[in-house]
Amino acid sequence: DLGGHVTKIGTSPAMPAEVRTRGYRIHMLYVGAIAVGAALIISAAINQPFNQNELAQVAPYSSDSLAEITGGTRQPPLDPLLGAMFQHLVGEGQLQQRLVPVLSGMGTLIVVSLLLLRLGLGAAGAFGVWVLATAPLMVRYGAYTRPYALPLFLMVVFVYSAQRWLYEHKRGSLVLVGVAAVLLPLARVPE
Repeated sequence: DLGGHVTKIGTSPAMPAEVRTRGYRIHMLYVGAIAVGAALIISAAINQPFNQNELAQVAPYSSDSLAEITGGTRQPPLDPLLGAMFQHLVGEGQLQQRLVPVLSGMGTLIVVSLLLLRLGLGAAGAFGVWVLATAPLMVRYGAYTRPYALPLFLMVVFVYSAQRWLYEHKRGSLVLVGVAAVLLPLARVPE
């Protein structure tokens, strides 16, 4: 038992040294899981060739017309607009055109880690993040140019922010809940 000292990132000088050391090790397990998950997602994004669905998704990104970008993918507008923005900013390429799902996948791992740390799950939470970070479906969707990773990220942000608001009643958390709730239907429709 860590006595609740690990529920927030950082340590208190009043904590015993063994609690600080154990808390540090648990934090490093979370960081390691995020780093491994990020490496797997980036590796998959670089090494996995585009398939037919992905090529259809990124085809309208080079357009300068918002109507063509959002209408050409037959998807809600958030993912195509973000994909087109990244393509215009960093160019075309295997990783460049997959930046939205890659960043969403890595963001999901970070937010899940923050949530599990806040809940005080310690090593069990870190194990859960390791399982999520190495799960083939998480790695695949984190590197897949279709709107799967972005809605997952928005759902996790919603849950994390709602949990923060319920415990801290900070207005910023409630605003983030609202933003995630509004953006989610703009990111994916049920098929």
